[in-house]
Amino acid sequence: FFFQAEDGIRDHCVTGVQTCALPIYSTIGGNYLFAEKVTLSSAADLYTMGFIARSINTAAFRMGLCSDSAGAPGTLLGYTAAFTPTANTEVDITSAPVALSAGTYWMVWINSANAYGYYSSSCSTVTTYYKAYTYAALPSTWPSGASSLTGQCHNIYVGLR
Repeated sequence: FFFQAEDGIRDHCVTGVQTCALPIYSTIGGNYLFAEKVTLSSAADLYTMGFIARSINTAAFRMGLCSDSAGAPGTLLGYTAAFTPTANTEVDITSAPVALSAGTYWMVWINSANAYGYYSSSCSTVTTYYKAYTYAALPSTWPSGASSLTGQCHNIYVGLR
C-alpha cells in the first residue's frame, strides 16, 4: 500500500509515501510543528514513519500521523518516540499499529534544533501547515493558529501493511 501525496511520486523502494523525491536540499527549523496532507486509497495499518535526510545533527526528532479535520490536521492517531535521525531513518510507531480507513490524513513532525537537512522540492499544490511549538511530545490535537504555505513538500513517508 502507498500513501499518495498530492504532488508526490510513488517509489518502489519505499513502503508508504514519499511526498517528493527530487534531490533539492532545504533545512527544517527547530521548535516548529509541521504537517503535510496525504491520501490513503485503501484501508491499511500504520507501522512506521520515516524520511530521507541529507545532513544530520544531534537534534531530537518526532513524527506522527493525524486525522483530517475540515481540511487541516486534527487528532493524533499514531506517533514515534523521540529519536536522533540517521541519513535514511525509519522509526516504528510507538503507539500500537494504527488501523486506517481510506481517506485523508496529515503526516506531522517536530525537531529540536535548526539546520536539520532534508530533501524537498517545489510542489505547486501541496499545503504544509506549521506552528512555533517548543520541542516536546506531539500534541494530541493540532493547535489552533497555525500558518500554511503552498509549494514546498518534504521527503517523508509512512510504512503501511
